[in-house]
Amino acid sequence: NQAEQASQLLAALMQRQPQGDVLVHTLYLQSQLAVKAERWRDVASPLQKIVEQYPQHALRPLAEFWLAESDYRQRNFDLALQRLNLLAASLDKETRPAWVPLVMLRRAQILVQQKQYTEGREIAAQVVREYPQFEQLYEVDYVWGRTLAMAAEFDEARTAYQRVIQSPRGARTE
Repeated sequence: NQAEQASQLLAALMQRQPQGDVLVHTLYLQSQLAVKAERWRDVASPLQKIVEQYPQHALRPLAEFWLAESDYRQRNFDLALQRLNLLAASLDKETRPAWVPLVMLRRAQILVQQKQYTEGREIAAQVVREYPQFEQLYEVDYVWGRTLAMAAEFDEARTAYQRVIQSPRGARTE
């Protein structure tokens, strides 16, 4: 939590013109400083360099996720969904990273935002089935509730919203 000092150290490291793995990690850390500060416009530049210059690097999928998250946070939903769909299709089904349910959640949230309720509900249901221990399941329940409400299934929607309220994590959010 020493963002100023971390920023100075990363700037000094960049002045030395690192290459390869050191450059990739430096760029990734720069983006994470911007994420931590919620400076979403500053997130993309270092990550785009990773994606373009180091397509085989192990951090590329994470870089692609954070590019999509940056778009999502800036309400560029079409671009975020496009990035998330490509990312979801590229991830190995056998060795899925722990952050895959977040990719799925964001896709569902965007689809619901775009009034594609059936598609959003399908992805939300998939998250519940495949990741029942997902920390942000309350957000999935909220998306699920919205899709049910739009389908005029009000009793079921209230049940989904109740799960959000009763969730220990969800109860601490707006």
